[in-house]
Amino acid sequence: MTCEKHKDMEKLPEVSSFRRRLNKIPDPVRILRDSGKKAFEDTCLPYIDVDYSRMYSNEQWVADHHVFDVLVEDDRGRIFRPWLSAWLDRRSRYITGYEVNSCEPNSDIVISSFAKACIKCGIPDGVLLDNGKDFKAYDLFNNHNAMSVASQMGIKVTNAIVKNAKAKPIERYFRTVEEKYFAALPCYIAGKPHLRPEKMNMTNKKLKLKGLCMKYEKFLEIAGLVISEMNNTPHSGKGMDGKTPYEIYTSHFTKPVRVVRNEDVLNLLLQRTSRPVKVGRNGVRVSAIGLYYYNDRLAEWFG
Repeated sequence: MTCEKHKDMEKLPEVSSFRRRLNKIPDPVRILRDSGKKAFEDTCLPYIDVDYSRMYSNEQWVADHHVFDVLVEDDRGRIFRPWLSAWLDRRSRYITGYEVNSCEPNSDIVISSFAKACIKCGIPDGVLLDNGKDFKAYDLFNNHNAMSVASQMGIKVTNAIVKNAKAKPIERYFRTVEEKYFAALPCYIAGKPHLRPEKMNMTNKKLKLKGLCMKYEKFLEIAGLVISEMNNTPHSGKGMDGKTPYEIYTSHFTKPVRVVRNEDVLNLLLQRTSRPVKVGRNGVRVSAIGLYYYNDRLAEWFG
């Protein structure tokens, strides 16, 4: 092909000359050209190494969703892969709160799992979140809205870089949980089709007939045990000193824990709010029910 393209040249260099030239191309240049920008950023660009020893418990929680690589069956006979929505304390890698669900996550699941974490561990000073619309809902973790949950609770919100798993330590937690515990379950189907166990390589209808899917209630029980086990297992990560997440979490509070002792106050702080609305001739439209609310006192706010 090279000879055909350069017919005008009397003599081309030897193959060894081309090979020597190719070998001189730096690896970062080759990776960027062959594998693309993401591979280049993941393998070649420098990154900031976090000094966990300078962090304190409840300084920042990391949240994300994970779909398990297992098939379960609920009471109605529906077969599905369950989801986990979890909050992880960045300093200690301790799971402060979580929810396992049978449906894809949404903003209501986000606020529900966060409420459980707050009841158990207090209110964090900051959160590191995914860029999904369920996390970036207008009234949840949005510091630009004075009425959002984050603003009302004084929480600093940081959004991770898009398509960068390394920015969220909880991604590593999910991978460890899958490989260490759930891969041993008989209903495990692996994350990629070509790795799926042969006995699970059939339609959901046949899996149901053969009883190969775990009952959802049993899975919930196992998930709770696994998360508890992870919280109390010695960790080899940076700044952990071989201690368990629970030990590090309970011993590294350099600031008083912000606790809402009254559940009614917590419910008030976690209430959903709407975007600003415009007052028209019929008052304010309540989009949730498609009707209008009118009061004489709204007249002065017309328009």
